[in-house]
Amino acid sequence: MPALPNQAFYSSGQAMYNSAALLPELVNSGVRLLAYAGDTDGVFNYQGIELWKERLDHHFHVEFGLTSPEPWRTEKRGYFAGTTRTAGEGAGNVIFVCIFNAGHLAPHDQPEASLDMIAH
Repeated sequence: MPALPNQAFYSSGQAMYNSAALLPELVNSGVRLLAYAGDTDGVFNYQGIELWKERLDHHFHVEFGLTSPEPWRTEKRGYFAGTTRTAGEGAGNVIFVCIFNAGHLAPHDQPEASLDMIAH
């Protein structure tokens, strides 16, 4: 049987590292951070991801904590695809997106919304 694509990742113990600990330094140095989740995801619930984003310490931590979810409509058809929270502008900003009617494989469930999220 062929090896699974992520087999080397797990067998080397990489899954045990807290990669989130690297994010504040990246954001503070100007890297944009997008986290998203589908509102029907049974593996990573959107409330938990949003709370994690609120607690992540970086230059925009306080600003992000003061934001509220804003309605998000796609550019192409203008349908109500979910909500967003954004802090900062340009390079180094942080964004959380909740995609409506999407599960763990949001790009499969909502391809237009997922493409819109990445492109804009």
